[in-house]
Amino acid sequence: MGLFEIRNLIEAVLLTLPILYLCLAYVPLALTPKIIVTLTVLVPVGGFGLIGINDDSLTRWLGCWWRWRKGRRLITY
Repeated sequence: MGLFEIRNLIEAVLLTLPILYLCLAYVPLALTPKIIVTLTVLVPVGGFGLIGINDDSLTRWLGCWWRWRKGRRLITY
């Protein structure tokens, strides 16, 4: 397990913990439907955080996107 897998794991945990808290604290359902709703939301978000974008971590992708966004030029007539 290298650095990138640990980085993706940390990002996935940081993405899912606030969602887990919000779902458990504010969904007005009984326990079983609350668990189903929470897992329906958490599993895709956690999987997205673990896989990343093009097998890069989300922070690396966000940094590349931000540099591209700042460095792009608009073509005007």
